[in-house]
Amino acid sequence: MVGSNEVTLRQRSPSQMESALYAHFMRWLAWHDDRPQVAPRQIIIDITDRCFFRCMTCDKWKSQAALDEMTTAEWLDALERLFEWLGPYHLSLSGGEPLGRDDIYQIIAFARDHGLTTNLMTNGWLVNAEAAKKLVHAGLTNLTFSLNAFNPATHDRTRGMPGSHARVVAGIGHVQQARAKADARMTVSLNTIICGATATELPNLVRWARQVGLDAVGLQPLADVSLYQPYRSPQVAYRPDWTATSELWSGDRQQIDAVLDQLVSLKQQGYPILGTARQLRLIGAYLRDPASVPPTRCYVGVDNLLLDPYGEVRLCYSMEPIGNIRTQRPAALWSCAAAARVRAKIRTCQMGCRLLNCNYHPSATERASALWQRLTKRQSQA
Repeated sequence: MVGSNEVTLRQRSPSQMESALYAHFMRWLAWHDDRPQVAPRQIIIDITDRCFFRCMTCDKWKSQAALDEMTTAEWLDALERLFEWLGPYHLSLSGGEPLGRDDIYQIIAFARDHGLTTNLMTNGWLVNAEAAKKLVHAGLTNLTFSLNAFNPATHDRTRGMPGSHARVVAGIGHVQQARAKADARMTVSLNTIICGATATELPNLVRWARQVGLDAVGLQPLADVSLYQPYRSPQVAYRPDWTATSELWSGDRQQIDAVLDQLVSLKQQGYPILGTARQLRLIGAYLRDPASVPPTRCYVGVDNLLLDPYGEVRLCYSMEPIGNIRTQRPAALWSCAAAARVRAKIRTCQMGCRLLNCNYHPSATERASALWQRLTKRQSQA
């Protein structure tokens, strides 16, 4: 989704292609601006720090989460004030494990009633038949399961939870049954970490995803796990040598290159891989040597507004907050001096997380090509 100002511009543009390229140009201008004249594309709320998994790709579980998380009333008030500023927006819900909060269904329903599109990221453990029905009934737009490998043993190792692969597969089945019974349009997708330990299994995972009717697979490069701490923990400095101590990083470079070539080919064949072919190739270069990736702009500072479990507002997960939604207006936070300082830091940041789907910004050529393919597909199906 985009900010309400861009929606108006798109409605006045003579074609989808022209409006998409115009919006891209406005974002490109905004990236250079400490106080951009565009609104965030999406609101991300990490509704809890709590999680019962022991993932090798995250350090949140290693510290006890704070207890003063935002209440249901505070979350609903924050979402209402964001709506008053932006109009309908895209809301992404994550954590920790967001299904660990009983009020998650109420929050999703609130978003539905305000015309928001929603995505929820889950480890899948709690998605039983009842939870699937409640998610569909609440009006969730997309449910994303974290699934790191085709082989159950590989996935379970990366997640630190025996049996988690089987729970994800079962959860996908529950959701597909619930949405079919309700005739709901909710989509279901995967989020998968690419690293040396999982790379060789990813083509089969993508093929399986299409076979069972999943709508998309997001492929994300492994980043320094020490960056993913509970929000109340002291900020950890980036370690350029983190790959040397990572159990998941290492892998056969020739095999990884071959896998990325296969994924690009699958993408070009129409398999439901999110991102672009260029992004996949950049991820391949990153896995060979993080320092070898050419400078790429991270647009997180102009695309996203993140609220942590305690109301702190951030532009980037790994950088300091710019204020608190409990006491400050979201529009004022978006253009405040603290936000300008963080955007300046983002412009010079070259950490691997810039290649994540939520941070990567396709070029104008990539956007035009993707839009053209969608339009062509619709016309062929008409």
